[in-house]
Amino acid sequence: MPTSRGNSFSGNFNAPVVVGSQVDGDVSSSGDFVVQPAPPAGSSAELVALLAALRAEVAAAGPGIPKHEVILDNIDDLTADVEATEGTEATGDGATPEPEPAVARSRWAKIKSLLGATTQVTADLAKIGQSIGQLFGHG
Repeated sequence: MPTSRGNSFSGNFNAPVVVGSQVDGDVSSSGDFVVQPAPPAGSSAELVALLAALRAEVAAAGPGIPKHEVILDNIDDLTADVEATEGTEATGDGATPEPEPAVARSRWAKIKSLLGATTQVTADLAKIGQSIGQLFGHG
């Protein structure tokens, strides 16, 4: 019989455990696992995950998307901007310069405009846009 202490579970399980749309832990008949909650909505960690998913889709589509290399470069730069906000929030010491909000918003605008007509990307662009607005302001 499985036992639980907070987010840690131990024992025999007769079904895979699905957490945040992902199978987590040993899905055999027994094992230990820890449930990690999904990043809070609107958090920089969630935005980094959304940008990573978008990047993977654009990279997989490759030359099928016009200017895909430019899009990938902008996604990488925007991801670095988001990660830099994590560093300044965590340390508070100013060691990592805070990204310029206007620059981050401009990168996102460029990505959206370049992806505008493509049907090969299914990432949640609206959710990414909302997260960018929450993190960097709506300008």
